[in-house]
Amino acid sequence: MGGRAGTVDEIAELFVFLASDESGHTSGTTVTVDCGITSRGSVSQT
Repeated sequence: MGGRAGTVDEIAELFVFLASDESGHTSGTTVTVDCGITSRGSVSQT
């Protein structure tokens, strides 16, 4: 994966996780769902 924005289903998976007991230690963070685009540095606007 990489080089594309997340799909609706992929983003929904994050919400399911955050609503679950498994996310109990997750707080005060920003979660970016972009298949690693921003982790590579600059983002092309083309």
